[in-house]
Amino acid sequence: MYAAIWMLLRQTSPRTCVRTFLRSPGALPQPVVSAEVLSIDVGEEEAVATIRWTGETDAVTIRSRWRDIGGHPLLVHAEPGD
Repeated sequence: MYAAIWMLLRQTSPRTCVRTFLRSPGALPQPVVSAEVLSIDVGEEEAVATIRWTGETDAVTIRSRWRDIGGHPLLVHAEPGD
C-alpha cells in the first residue's frame, strides 16, 4: 500500500494533488508552480507525507496522512507542516 502512495505522490502533478485533497481557498500558494516531496514516513497503520508546495511568491509545507482503505491509498488528514 505505501509503495502505491509513494508512486502516487511521485508521479502526480502538483495541480492534480491540489484538486484531489487540498481544495480549501488559501491552503496553497496560487498558482502552484512546483512541489517537492520532503519525506514519507511509513508506519503500521498509515503513511505521513510532507510536501513543500511553491508558488510564484511564497511556499507552504503540508503534512498529509494516508491510509489503505479498501486496497487504495486514501488521504485522511492534511495540515500545515513545519
